[in-house]
Amino acid sequence: MATAYPLPERHCLAHRAWFPPIPQTPGEPIRLRDTKQPPLEPLQRDELVRRVFALEEEIKRIRMMGIGFIKVNLLPTKTLKVPIDAIVEPDDDGFIARTTDIPLYGYGDDPIEAVEALKSEIESLYDDLTVDDEFTDEWLKIKEFLQQRIVAPD
Repeated sequence: MATAYPLPERHCLAHRAWFPPIPQTPGEPIRLRDTKQPPLEPLQRDELVRRVFALEEEIKRIRMMGIGFIKVNLLPTKTLKVPIDAIVEPDDDGFIARTTDIPLYGYGDDPIEAVEALKSEIESLYDDLTVDDEFTDEWLKIKEFLQQRIVAPD
């Protein structure tokens, strides 16, 4: 016959609270914590449903527009060792693609055109920075960032 030992209480750092042990009795519901909150009122529930629906619609709209976080994997004439992170977002009459790590932007009438303009800007800046080392510390950091990501031509 096996001896049953009581389970120790668990501490949750996120909630800074102690939770009772999970019950071992079959059929008893497992509750990670005792909630003493009353159930949602119908109006509260309706408001939450409305907000979730609005967020889902916004996500659909953003996906349809081609907006969001992307990884630039190729440049017009150079190869990348590591992708460069970028964000594409709408502007007044078009779209802007911008890198998250360096201050570069590309503009276009649609998201694809904006990303292509950004790729050209990345390559152009890399070519300009490889000419010499007579730059400020900020530009030298950008040069180092690009050199770590772009394969140098043979």
